[in-house]
Amino acid sequence: MTIARSRDLAALSAEPLFAVNHEQRIVAWNGAAADLFGNERSDVLGRFCYELVEGRNGSGHRVCREGCAVMASATHGKAMPPMVVRTTGSDGSVTLDISTIVIYASDGVGSVLHLCRPANAGATDGDDRPRLTSREQQVLRCLCEGDISSASIARRLGISPSTARNEVQRLLEKLGAHSRGEVIALAYRDNLLT
Repeated sequence: MTIARSRDLAALSAEPLFAVNHEQRIVAWNGAAADLFGNERSDVLGRFCYELVEGRNGSGHRVCREGCAVMASATHGKAMPPMVVRTTGSDGSVTLDISTIVIYASDGVGSVLHLCRPANAGATDGDDRPRLTSREQQVLRCLCEGDISSASIARRLGISPSTARNEVQRLLEKLGAHSRGEVIALAYRDNLLT
């Protein structure tokens, strides 16, 4: 069995699949992706994924952007959990579960594959709010109750300041926020505290 070249990877899935390189340019796009998004392979190869997909989280913030959380995680050798993303497909607005697979080359990120599936009803607890883990809920509660610094979150949760900083960063990425203040505003606006 031979390993498929990156431009051939999309042919290996019956589900919508596209791949991007380290610059976030689309290098593979299968027929199911063409059907889902309404763009043919020849029209998307070489384009930036974030300009084409324009995915947003449940709060309406763009998660598909230059230097997105997926690429940042891939660059740092971390796996990105599946995400629920709203975008525009060929039939209008669509909510997708997107799983990513990173293929590394000898000099870093080779390709990042995005496997897209229609989101099931339970993916966001029946609405468009992002589903937060219990730890993310704890960190969010700390922020909303005035524990803004990593040191104060660490003391309150009994974790190290670096772990607290990492937890806050993951929360920012998941919510598509750029600051701790924006996370707090989103929490109250979208009723994210449970």
